[in-house]
Amino acid sequence: MLTMGKWHKSAVAWMTITLSKMTGATKPSVVAPPCNAMVPELPVHGAFSKQQLGSASVWDWTLKSGCRYALWGVPEMASCLKEKWLVLVGASNSEMWTMQLANMLVPGALSTKRDNFTVDGASTQLIDLIIKDGKVIYRNVVVDKDVLKSRKGMHSFERDHVVLRDAFNNVSIPNYVEGAIRITNFLGEFFDHVQLSTDAIDNATKWAKVDMTMVISIGLWYMNSVNCWGQTDWCAVRPLYTPPQMNNEQLFAKFRFGMGCAMNVLQKYCSPGGRAGRLGCTVTSIEHCSFSTGKVWEETHNALVEGMSGYKSRHLRFLDVWTLMQDMPEGTIGEHQSPVGMLWSWQPLLGSICKASQHTAGSNLAVFKGSMCHAEEVERHCSKKQALAKGYQHGWECMMEDLCMLAPQTLEGAMQLHAVTEMHIMQALSARPVATIAGSLAGLLVLLSLVAAGLRRRRSPQALFASQEELVAVAKECSSDELERNGLA
Repeated sequence: MLTMGKWHKSAVAWMTITLSKMTGATKPSVVAPPCNAMVPELPVHGAFSKQQLGSASVWDWTLKSGCRYALWGVPEMASCLKEKWLVLVGASNSEMWTMQLANMLVPGALSTKRDNFTVDGASTQLIDLIIKDGKVIYRNVVVDKDVLKSRKGMHSFERDHVVLRDAFNNVSIPNYVEGAIRITNFLGEFFDHVQLSTDAIDNATKWAKVDMTMVISIGLWYMNSVNCWGQTDWCAVRPLYTPPQMNNEQLFAKFRFGMGCAMNVLQKYCSPGGRAGRLGCTVTSIEHCSFSTGKVWEETHNALVEGMSGYKSRHLRFLDVWTLMQDMPEGTIGEHQSPVGMLWSWQPLLGSICKASQHTAGSNLAVFKGSMCHAEEVERHCSKKQALAKGYQHGWECMMEDLCMLAPQTLEGAMQLHAVTEMHIMQALSARPVATIAGSLAGLLVLLSLVAAGLRRRRSPQALFASQEELVAVAKECSSDELERNGLA
Protein backbone atom coordinates (compact mmCIF):
# COMPACT_ATOMS: atom_id res chain seq x y z
CA MET A 1 0.00 0.00 0.00
CA LEU A 2 1.33 3.48 -0.96
CA THR A 3 2.16 5.89 1.83
CA MET A 4 0.92 9.48 1.45
CA GLY A 5 4.40 10.71 0.52
CA LYS A 6 4.85 8.06 -2.15
CA TRP A 7 1.30 8.73 -3.40
CA HIS A 8 2.23 12.41 -3.81
CA LYS A 9 5.25 11.55 -5.92
CA SER A 10 3.34 9.04 -7.99
CA ALA A 11 0.60 11.55 -8.69
CA VAL A 12 3.13 14.20 -9.71
CA ALA A 13 4.95 11.79 -12.00
CA TRP A 14 1.70 10.63 -13.58
CA MET A 15 0.53 14.21 -14.22
CA THR A 16 3.91 15.21 -15.70
CA ILE A 17 3.91 12.23 -18.07
CA THR A 18 0.28 12.86 -18.99
CA LEU A 19 0.98 16.51 -19.84
CA SER A 20 3.97 15.53 -21.94
CA LYS A 21 1.88 13.04 -23.91
CA MET A 22 -0.92 15.56 -24.38
CA THR A 23 1.31 18.35 -25.68
CA GLY A 24 3.88 16.28 -27.49
CA ALA A 25 6.51 18.87 -26.51
CA THR A 26 7.33 21.30 -23.72
CA LYS A 27 7.39 24.32 -26.05
CA PRO A 28 5.69 25.10 -29.37
CA SER A 29 8.02 25.30 -32.33
CA VAL A 30 5.70 27.41 -34.54
CA VAL A 31 3.48 30.30 -33.46
CA ALA A 32 0.39 30.95 -35.61
CA PRO A 33 0.76 34.40 -37.18
CA PRO A 34 -1.85 37.06 -36.42
CA CYS A 35 -4.62 37.32 -39.00
CA ASN A 36 -4.57 40.30 -41.33
CA ALA A 37 -8.11 41.65 -41.04
CA MET A 38 -7.54 44.36 -43.66
CA VAL A 39 -8.28 41.95 -46.48
CA PRO A 40 -11.20 41.65 -48.94
CA GLU A 41 -12.67 38.66 -47.12
CA LEU A 42 -11.95 38.05 -43.45
CA PRO A 43 -10.97 34.42 -42.83
CA VAL A 44 -13.49 32.62 -40.64
CA HIS A 45 -13.49 28.97 -41.73
CA GLY A 46 -12.07 26.87 -38.94
CA ALA A 47 -12.85 24.97 -35.78
CA PHE A 48 -13.67 25.89 -32.22
CA SER A 49 -12.71 23.95 -29.12
CA LYS A 50 -14.13 24.73 -25.72
CA GLN A 51 -13.91 23.64 -22.10
CA GLN A 52 -15.86 24.58 -19.00
CA LEU A 53 -13.68 25.67 -16.06
CA GLY A 54 -15.94 26.35 -13.11
CA SER A 55 -18.32 29.13 -14.16
CA ALA A 56 -16.09 30.23 -17.04
CA SER A 57 -16.23 28.95 -20.60
CA VAL A 58 -12.81 28.82 -22.30
CA TRP A 59 -12.65 28.70 -26.11
CA ASP A 60 -9.99 28.41 -28.76
CA TRP A 61 -10.56 29.28 -32.47
CA THR A 62 -8.24 27.69 -34.99
CA LEU A 63 -8.59 28.93 -38.55
CA LYS A 64 -7.92 26.81 -41.59
CA SER A 65 -5.85 29.69 -42.99
CA GLY A 66 -3.35 29.06 -40.18
CA CYS A 67 -3.57 32.51 -38.62
CA ARG A 68 -5.16 33.62 -35.35
CA TYR A 69 -7.24 36.68 -34.58
CA ALA A 70 -6.16 38.85 -31.69
CA LEU A 71 -8.81 38.83 -28.99
CA TRP A 72 -10.22 42.09 -27.69
CA GLY A 73 -11.10 42.56 -24.04
CA VAL A 74 -12.81 45.69 -22.70
CA PRO A 75 -9.66 47.84 -22.29
CA GLU A 76 -8.50 46.95 -25.79
CA MET A 77 -11.96 47.65 -27.27
CA ALA A 78 -12.09 51.07 -25.58
CA SER A 79 -8.62 51.95 -26.81
CA CYS A 80 -9.44 50.81 -30.34
CA LEU A 81 -12.70 52.79 -30.62
CA LYS A 82 -11.52 56.01 -28.96
CA GLU A 83 -11.95 59.02 -31.25
CA LYS A 84 -13.90 56.92 -33.78
CA TRP A 85 -17.49 56.69 -34.98
CA LEU A 86 -18.65 53.11 -35.39
CA VAL A 87 -21.81 52.88 -37.50
CA LEU A 88 -23.88 49.75 -37.88
CA VAL A 89 -26.70 49.37 -40.40
CA GLY A 90 -28.98 46.42 -39.77
CA ALA A 91 -32.04 45.08 -38.01
CA SER A 92 -32.38 43.06 -34.79
CA ASN A 93 -29.08 41.18 -34.96
CA SER A 94 -27.23 44.42 -35.61
CA GLU A 95 -29.07 46.03 -32.69
CA MET A 96 -27.95 43.15 -30.48
CA TRP A 97 -24.34 43.58 -31.64
CA THR A 98 -24.66 47.26 -30.68
CA MET A 99 -26.02 46.41 -27.23
CA GLN A 100 -23.38 43.77 -26.55
CA LEU A 101 -20.51 46.08 -27.49
CA ALA A 102 -21.87 49.19 -25.74
CA ASN A 103 -22.69 47.33 -22.53
CA MET A 104 -19.21 45.85 -22.38
CA LEU A 105 -17.69 49.32 -22.68
CA VAL A 106 -20.13 50.75 -20.12
CA PRO A 107 -22.27 48.33 -18.08
CA GLY A 108 -25.91 49.29 -18.55
CA ALA A 109 -25.19 51.58 -21.50
CA LEU A 110 -28.30 50.27 -23.23
CA SER A 111 -31.39 48.73 -21.66
CA THR A 112 -34.55 47.90 -23.55
CA LYS A 113 -36.62 48.40 -20.38
CA ARG A 114 -35.06 51.68 -19.24
CA ASP A 115 -34.71 53.14 -22.74
CA ASN A 116 -38.18 52.00 -23.86
CA PHE A 117 -37.38 50.12 -27.03
CA THR A 118 -37.58 46.57 -28.24
CA VAL A 119 -35.26 44.57 -30.47
CA ASP A 120 -37.80 43.46 -33.05
CA GLY A 121 -36.04 44.44 -36.26
CA ALA A 122 -38.68 46.98 -37.29
CA SER A 123 -39.60 49.56 -34.62
CA THR A 124 -36.23 50.80 -33.31
CA GLN A 125 -35.14 53.26 -35.99
CA LEU A 126 -31.98 54.61 -34.39
CA ILE A 127 -29.67 53.88 -31.48
CA ASP A 128 -27.01 56.55 -30.91
CA LEU A 129 -24.49 56.60 -28.06
CA ILE A 130 -21.48 58.71 -27.13
CA ILE A 131 -19.13 57.28 -24.51
CA LYS A 132 -16.33 59.19 -22.80
CA ASP A 133 -14.05 57.98 -20.01
CA GLY A 134 -16.17 54.91 -19.34
CA LYS A 135 -19.45 56.83 -19.10
CA VAL A 136 -22.38 57.35 -21.46
CA ILE A 137 -22.60 61.11 -22.03
CA TYR A 138 -25.22 61.01 -24.81
CA ARG A 139 -27.94 58.48 -25.54
CA ASN A 140 -30.73 58.72 -28.11
CA VAL A 141 -33.00 55.82 -28.99
CA VAL A 142 -35.65 56.65 -31.60
CA VAL A 143 -38.67 54.34 -31.81
CA ASP A 144 -41.42 54.29 -34.43
CA LYS A 145 -44.46 53.80 -32.18
CA ASP A 146 -46.75 53.23 -35.15
CA VAL A 147 -44.79 50.06 -35.94
CA LEU A 148 -45.50 48.78 -32.44
CA LYS A 149 -49.21 48.98 -33.22
CA SER A 150 -49.04 47.31 -36.63
CA ARG A 151 -46.04 46.21 -38.66
CA LYS A 152 -47.76 45.60 -41.99
CA GLY A 153 -46.61 48.04 -44.65
CA MET A 154 -44.64 50.14 -42.17
CA HIS A 155 -41.41 49.82 -44.15
CA SER A 156 -42.69 50.47 -47.64
CA PHE A 157 -40.15 52.23 -49.84
CA GLU A 158 -42.25 55.43 -49.85
CA ARG A 159 -42.74 55.57 -46.07
CA ASP A 160 -39.14 54.71 -45.23
CA HIS A 161 -37.80 57.52 -47.39
CA VAL A 162 -39.76 60.03 -45.33
CA VAL A 163 -40.07 58.53 -41.84
CA LEU A 164 -36.71 56.75 -41.60
CA ARG A 165 -34.85 59.65 -43.22
CA ASP A 166 -36.24 61.99 -40.52
CA ALA A 167 -35.32 59.56 -37.75
CA PHE A 168 -31.80 59.01 -39.09
CA ASN A 169 -31.13 62.76 -39.23
CA ASN A 170 -31.19 62.79 -35.43
CA VAL A 171 -27.49 61.92 -35.63
CA SER A 172 -26.87 65.62 -36.39
CA ILE A 173 -27.97 66.61 -32.87
CA PRO A 174 -24.95 65.92 -30.62
CA ASN A 175 -21.85 68.07 -30.61
CA TYR A 176 -18.45 66.54 -31.23
CA VAL A 177 -16.69 65.37 -28.08
CA GLU A 178 -12.92 64.99 -28.22
CA GLY A 179 -11.62 61.57 -27.29
CA ALA A 180 -15.07 59.98 -27.24
CA ILE A 181 -16.42 56.77 -28.72
CA ARG A 182 -19.57 57.07 -30.82
CA ILE A 183 -21.66 54.02 -31.66
CA THR A 184 -24.72 54.30 -33.91
CA ASN A 185 -27.12 51.71 -35.28
CA PHE A 186 -29.35 52.70 -38.19
CA LEU A 187 -32.27 50.38 -38.82
CA GLY A 188 -31.46 48.46 -41.98
CA GLU A 189 -33.91 45.91 -43.32
CA PHE A 190 -33.49 46.53 -47.04
CA PHE A 191 -30.63 47.82 -49.16
CA ASP A 192 -32.18 51.26 -49.82
CA HIS A 193 -31.57 51.91 -46.12
CA VAL A 194 -27.83 52.07 -46.79
CA GLN A 195 -27.88 55.44 -48.56
CA LEU A 196 -30.40 56.79 -46.06
CA SER A 197 -27.66 56.05 -43.50
CA THR A 198 -24.77 57.57 -45.44
CA ASP A 199 -26.85 60.69 -46.19
CA ALA A 200 -27.53 61.12 -42.46
CA ILE A 201 -23.84 60.69 -41.63
CA ASP A 202 -22.87 63.30 -44.20
CA ASN A 203 -25.40 65.71 -42.67
CA ALA A 204 -23.83 65.26 -39.22
CA THR A 205 -21.17 67.89 -39.94
CA LYS A 206 -20.25 68.35 -36.26
CA TRP A 207 -18.57 64.94 -36.43
CA ALA A 208 -17.09 65.32 -39.91
CA LYS A 209 -13.46 65.20 -38.75
CA VAL A 210 -13.77 61.92 -36.85
CA ASP A 211 -12.68 58.68 -38.49
CA MET A 212 -15.69 56.44 -39.01
CA THR A 213 -16.36 52.92 -40.16
CA MET A 214 -19.52 51.05 -41.12
CA VAL A 215 -20.72 47.49 -40.58
CA ILE A 216 -23.59 46.58 -42.92
CA SER A 217 -25.79 43.58 -42.04
CA ILE A 218 -28.71 43.38 -44.45
CA GLY A 219 -30.34 40.38 -46.07
CA LEU A 220 -32.53 38.49 -43.65
CA TRP A 221 -35.60 40.67 -44.22
CA TYR A 222 -35.70 39.76 -47.89
CA MET A 223 -35.88 36.14 -46.87
CA ASN A 224 -38.45 36.93 -44.18
CA SER A 225 -40.66 38.61 -46.77
CA VAL A 226 -41.30 35.31 -48.52
CA ASN A 227 -40.69 32.90 -45.68
CA CYS A 228 -43.27 33.76 -43.01
CA TRP A 229 -45.91 35.89 -44.73
CA GLY A 230 -48.43 33.04 -44.75
CA GLN A 231 -48.52 32.66 -40.97
CA THR A 232 -48.59 36.30 -39.88
CA ASP A 233 -48.39 39.95 -40.95
CA TRP A 234 -45.31 40.21 -38.72
CA CYS A 235 -42.95 39.94 -41.68
CA ALA A 236 -45.07 41.93 -44.17
CA VAL A 237 -43.30 45.21 -43.38
CA ARG A 238 -42.87 45.81 -47.14
CA PRO A 239 -45.92 44.10 -48.71
CA LEU A 240 -44.67 44.60 -52.27
CA TYR A 241 -42.04 41.97 -51.49
CA THR A 242 -44.44 39.31 -50.22
CA PRO A 243 -46.39 36.67 -52.13
CA PRO A 244 -48.50 36.78 -54.17
CA GLN A 245 -47.20 40.17 -55.26
CA MET A 246 -43.75 38.71 -55.66
CA ASN A 247 -42.38 35.19 -55.96
CA ASN A 248 -38.92 34.04 -54.89
CA GLU A 249 -37.29 34.56 -58.27
CA GLN A 250 -38.58 38.12 -58.51
CA LEU A 251 -37.58 38.87 -54.92
CA PHE A 252 -34.00 37.73 -55.39
CA ALA A 253 -33.76 39.72 -58.63
CA LYS A 254 -34.75 42.76 -56.58
CA PHE A 255 -32.30 41.71 -53.85
CA ARG A 256 -29.40 41.59 -56.32
CA PHE A 257 -30.32 44.89 -57.97
CA GLY A 258 -30.69 46.59 -54.58
CA MET A 259 -27.45 45.18 -53.28
CA GLY A 260 -25.60 46.35 -56.39
CA CYS A 261 -26.84 49.90 -55.88
CA ALA A 262 -25.89 49.82 -52.19
CA MET A 263 -22.42 48.45 -52.99
CA ASN A 264 -21.89 51.26 -55.51
CA VAL A 265 -22.54 53.72 -52.67
CA LEU A 266 -20.27 51.90 -50.23
CA GLN A 267 -17.48 51.33 -52.72
CA LYS A 268 -17.00 55.10 -52.99
CA TYR A 269 -17.87 55.87 -49.38
CA CYS A 270 -15.45 53.37 -47.88
CA SER A 271 -12.48 53.86 -50.22
CA PRO A 272 -9.73 56.49 -49.87
CA GLY A 273 -11.28 59.91 -50.35
CA GLY A 274 -14.66 58.72 -49.04
CA ARG A 275 -16.12 59.53 -45.63
CA ALA A 276 -15.12 56.11 -44.29
CA GLY A 277 -12.06 55.83 -46.50
CA ARG A 278 -9.48 55.70 -43.73
CA LEU A 279 -10.94 52.78 -41.79
CA GLY A 280 -13.04 51.17 -44.52
CA CYS A 281 -16.24 49.20 -44.03
CA THR A 282 -17.42 45.63 -43.63
CA VAL A 283 -20.45 43.93 -45.12
CA THR A 284 -21.60 40.79 -43.34
CA SER A 285 -23.64 37.81 -44.42
CA ILE A 286 -26.78 36.68 -42.65
CA GLU A 287 -26.34 34.53 -39.55
CA HIS A 288 -26.74 30.77 -39.59
CA CYS A 289 -29.16 29.03 -37.22
CA SER A 290 -29.81 25.37 -36.61
CA PHE A 291 -33.06 25.66 -38.57
CA SER A 292 -31.48 27.53 -41.52
CA THR A 293 -31.87 24.53 -43.78
CA GLY A 294 -34.45 25.47 -46.43
CA LYS A 295 -33.59 26.52 -49.96
CA VAL A 296 -34.50 30.16 -49.32
CA TRP A 297 -31.83 30.38 -46.59
CA GLU A 298 -29.14 29.10 -48.93
CA GLU A 299 -30.36 31.42 -51.69
CA THR A 300 -30.12 34.43 -49.38
CA HIS A 301 -26.61 33.57 -48.25
CA ASN A 302 -25.45 32.79 -51.77
CA ALA A 303 -26.92 36.04 -53.09
CA LEU A 304 -24.88 37.97 -50.52
CA VAL A 305 -21.69 36.10 -51.31
CA GLU A 306 -22.17 36.56 -55.05
CA GLY A 307 -23.19 40.19 -54.60
CA MET A 308 -19.93 40.97 -52.79
CA SER A 309 -17.69 39.16 -55.27
CA GLY A 310 -17.20 42.14 -57.57
CA TYR A 311 -16.92 44.75 -54.83
CA LYS A 312 -14.92 43.37 -51.92
CA SER A 313 -11.53 44.92 -51.29
CA ARG A 314 -9.34 45.81 -48.34
CA HIS A 315 -11.55 48.92 -47.98
CA LEU A 316 -14.92 47.17 -48.46
CA ARG A 317 -14.53 43.88 -46.65
CA PHE A 318 -16.77 40.83 -46.33
CA LEU A 319 -17.38 38.88 -43.12
CA ASP A 320 -19.16 35.57 -43.66
CA VAL A 321 -21.01 35.20 -40.36
CA TRP A 322 -23.00 32.30 -41.86
CA THR A 323 -19.85 30.18 -42.19
CA LEU A 324 -18.51 31.33 -38.83
CA MET A 325 -21.72 30.19 -37.12
CA GLN A 326 -21.78 26.89 -38.98
CA ASP A 327 -18.36 26.06 -37.58
CA MET A 328 -19.25 27.13 -34.04
CA PRO A 329 -20.62 24.57 -31.55
CA GLU A 330 -23.12 27.10 -30.27
CA GLY A 331 -26.88 27.56 -30.60
CA THR A 332 -28.97 30.64 -31.28
CA ILE A 333 -31.93 32.36 -29.65
CA GLY A 334 -34.53 32.43 -32.38
CA GLU A 335 -32.66 33.91 -35.34
CA HIS A 336 -30.26 35.72 -33.03
CA GLN A 337 -26.74 34.90 -31.98
CA SER A 338 -25.95 34.05 -28.40
CA PRO A 339 -23.53 36.42 -26.62
CA VAL A 340 -20.71 33.99 -27.38
CA GLY A 341 -21.61 34.09 -31.07
CA MET A 342 -21.75 37.89 -31.07
CA LEU A 343 -18.45 38.23 -29.25
CA TRP A 344 -16.69 35.91 -31.67
CA SER A 345 -18.14 37.95 -34.58
CA TRP A 346 -16.77 41.14 -33.04
CA GLN A 347 -13.19 39.84 -32.94
CA PRO A 348 -12.42 40.03 -36.70
CA LEU A 349 -14.54 43.20 -36.99
CA LEU A 350 -12.46 44.98 -34.36
CA GLY A 351 -9.31 43.64 -35.99
CA SER A 352 -10.36 45.24 -39.25
CA ILE A 353 -10.74 48.63 -37.54
CA CYS A 354 -7.63 48.72 -35.35
CA LYS A 355 -4.20 47.18 -35.27
CA ALA A 356 -3.94 45.03 -32.21
CA SER A 357 -1.46 46.03 -29.56
CA GLN A 358 1.37 43.65 -28.81
CA HIS A 359 -0.47 42.49 -25.70
CA THR A 360 -3.72 41.89 -27.59
CA ALA A 361 -1.99 40.22 -30.52
CA GLY A 362 -0.57 37.62 -28.15
CA SER A 363 -3.94 36.48 -26.86
CA ASN A 364 -5.26 33.13 -28.01
CA LEU A 365 -7.83 31.77 -25.62
CA ALA A 366 -11.20 33.44 -25.01
CA VAL A 367 -12.64 33.17 -21.52
CA PHE A 368 -16.37 33.87 -21.47
CA LYS A 369 -17.80 34.88 -18.10
CA GLY A 370 -21.48 35.24 -17.27
CA SER A 371 -24.56 33.17 -16.55
CA MET A 372 -26.07 33.72 -20.02
CA CYS A 373 -23.19 33.42 -22.46
CA HIS A 374 -24.55 30.35 -24.24
CA ALA A 375 -27.85 29.75 -25.99
CA GLU A 376 -28.83 26.93 -23.65
CA GLU A 377 -28.18 29.20 -20.64
CA VAL A 378 -30.37 31.92 -22.16
CA GLU A 379 -33.14 29.39 -22.69
CA ARG A 380 -32.78 28.27 -19.07
CA HIS A 381 -32.94 31.77 -17.59
CA CYS A 382 -34.81 33.76 -20.26
CA SER A 383 -37.33 31.57 -22.00
CA LYS A 384 -40.18 33.43 -23.70
CA LYS A 385 -42.36 33.05 -20.59
CA GLN A 386 -39.55 34.09 -18.24
CA ALA A 387 -38.59 37.07 -20.40
CA LEU A 388 -42.16 38.38 -20.41
CA ALA A 389 -42.38 37.93 -16.64
CA LYS A 390 -39.21 40.02 -16.26
CA GLY A 391 -40.59 42.81 -18.43
CA TYR A 392 -38.85 41.98 -21.69
CA GLN A 393 -40.43 41.28 -25.06
CA HIS A 394 -37.93 38.67 -26.17
CA GLY A 395 -35.37 36.28 -24.74
CA TRP A 396 -32.53 37.96 -26.64
CA GLU A 397 -33.33 41.21 -24.80
CA CYS A 398 -33.51 39.42 -21.47
CA MET A 399 -30.04 37.86 -21.94
CA MET A 400 -28.50 41.35 -21.63
CA GLU A 401 -29.60 41.26 -17.97
CA ASP A 402 -26.42 39.43 -17.01
CA LEU A 403 -23.88 40.52 -19.59
CA CYS A 404 -21.49 37.97 -20.97
CA MET A 405 -17.92 39.24 -20.98
CA LEU A 406 -14.88 38.09 -22.95
CA ALA A 407 -11.49 38.09 -21.25
CA PRO A 408 -8.55 37.19 -23.51
CA GLN A 409 -6.02 34.70 -22.22
CA THR A 410 -2.57 34.26 -23.73
CA LEU A 411 -1.01 30.93 -24.46
CA GLU A 412 2.11 32.30 -22.80
CA GLY A 413 0.14 32.42 -19.58
CA ALA A 414 -0.98 28.89 -20.21
CA MET A 415 2.63 27.83 -20.77
CA GLN A 416 3.57 29.33 -17.43
CA LEU A 417 0.96 27.05 -15.95
CA HIS A 418 2.64 24.20 -17.79
CA ALA A 419 5.99 25.15 -16.27
CA VAL A 420 4.67 25.16 -12.71
CA THR A 421 2.28 22.22 -13.01
CA GLU A 422 4.26 20.07 -10.64
CA MET A 423 4.30 22.78 -7.98
CA HIS A 424 0.52 23.28 -8.27
CA ILE A 425 -0.13 19.58 -7.95
CA MET A 426 2.09 19.31 -4.91
CA GLN A 427 0.35 22.28 -3.27
CA ALA A 428 -3.06 20.81 -3.99
CA LEU A 429 -2.08 17.43 -2.65
CA SER A 430 -0.53 18.88 0.48
CA ALA A 431 -3.31 21.29 1.31
CA ARG A 432 -6.36 19.12 0.68
CA PRO A 433 -7.61 15.91 2.23
CA VAL A 434 -7.31 12.78 0.18
CA ALA A 435 -11.07 12.78 -0.47
CA THR A 436 -10.80 16.02 -2.55
CA ILE A 437 -7.57 15.30 -4.42
CA ALA A 438 -9.26 13.46 -7.28
CA GLY A 439 -11.51 16.45 -7.94
CA SER A 440 -8.53 18.83 -7.97
CA LEU A 441 -6.64 16.66 -10.41
CA ALA A 442 -9.69 16.33 -12.66
CA GLY A 443 -10.12 20.12 -12.80
CA LEU A 444 -6.46 20.60 -13.59
CA LEU A 445 -6.61 17.98 -16.31
CA VAL A 446 -9.44 19.89 -18.01
CA LEU A 447 -7.27 23.02 -18.13
CA LEU A 448 -4.24 21.09 -19.29
CA SER A 449 -6.18 19.45 -22.10
CA LEU A 450 -7.13 22.89 -23.45
CA VAL A 451 -3.56 24.14 -23.14
CA ALA A 452 -2.32 21.02 -24.83
CA ALA A 453 -4.69 21.44 -27.75
CA GLY A 454 -3.43 25.00 -28.20
CA LEU A 455 0.19 23.91 -28.03
CA ARG A 456 -0.33 21.19 -30.60
CA ARG A 457 -2.01 23.62 -33.00
CA ARG A 458 0.80 26.11 -32.59
CA ARG A 459 3.23 23.43 -33.60
CA SER A 460 1.20 22.54 -36.69
CA PRO A 461 -1.56 25.02 -37.62
CA GLN A 462 -2.93 22.73 -40.31
CA ALA A 463 -2.96 19.59 -38.21
CA LEU A 464 -6.43 20.12 -36.85
CA PHE A 465 -7.88 20.03 -40.35
CA ALA A 466 -6.17 16.91 -41.52
CA SER A 467 -9.01 14.88 -40.09
CA GLN A 468 -12.04 17.29 -40.50
CA GLU A 469 -12.06 18.50 -42.90
CA GLU A 470 -34.35 48.74 -54.20
CA LEU A 471 -33.14 52.05 -54.02
CA VAL A 472 -32.69 55.83 -53.85
CA ALA A 473 -30.73 57.48 -56.65
CA VAL A 474 -27.09 56.72 -56.10
CA ALA A 475 -25.67 56.82 -59.61
CA LYS A 476 -26.78 56.80 -63.20
CA GLU A 477 -27.30 53.05 -63.09
CA CYS A 478 -29.53 53.44 -60.01
CA SER A 479 -31.56 56.47 -61.09
CA SER A 480 -35.18 56.94 -60.02
CA ASP A 481 -36.29 56.07 -63.56
CA GLU A 482 -34.52 52.75 -63.39
CA LEU A 483 -35.85 52.12 -59.94
CA GLU A 484 -39.36 52.51 -61.27
CA ARG A 485 -38.65 50.18 -64.17
CA ASN A 486 -37.45 47.62 -61.68
CA GLY A 487 -40.49 48.08 -59.44
CA LEU A 488 -38.44 49.61 -56.62
CA ALA A 489 -40.03 53.04 -56.41
